[in-house]
Amino acid sequence: MDRPEQIIDAYRKLLSSRDYNSITVSDICDSAGVSRKTFYKYFIDKTEVISAMFHIDIVKPTEDLKKVLPYIEVNSMSHVMIENMYQRIYNSRSVYENLLSNMGMVPFGRIMGAVILAYSGSDSKRYQLSEEERDYAAQLLAYAQVGIIVNWIERGMKIPPSRMAKYCHTWLTGTWDAVALKSTPPPLKSTNSES
Repeated sequence: MDRPEQIIDAYRKLLSSRDYNSITVSDICDSAGVSRKTFYKYFIDKTEVISAMFHIDIVKPTEDLKKVLPYIEVNSMSHVMIENMYQRIYNSRSVYENLLSNMGMVPFGRIMGAVILAYSGSDSKRYQLSEEERDYAAQLLAYAQVGIIVNWIERGMKIPPSRMAKYCHTWLTGTWDAVALKSTPPPLKSTNSES
């Protein structure tokens, strides 16, 4: 495990048993077995560690899959990827509940939204849309997902990850599929004209 992962893992463990507001950078360093200098070499503050944790749980598995599989195969697996994301959040439920209840919805949503937006913004570049439309489409996808996740956590994660994945796959993936269809260029017309 490299140093950033060590720090993220230590913070995750602390968050599973201690209140977010009571955990200091020194606590994270002690738990990770690193110096403050090492911590600050990789992270600006605790918020940046949370951002990295969200990236690992929400975005990284999809990014890793896209590196090894063609787009068509990854797209056909979107339901499975969404379910895995919800399962990872569910498996760290005490961490996510701690963060949401102690940070508040706005800071929590802002951090998670930035992570998802960075991914959906880069992913949206493959669609043939204007830059403005691509930007708003990426924001819609990111913040819709954040809203759904926040609501699910607030309601105690009573809906199983598999059902949440089904809902999100239907609502969000369907939206992107519609964008993809809209942005697919029309077939080229024959340039042969009869005079």
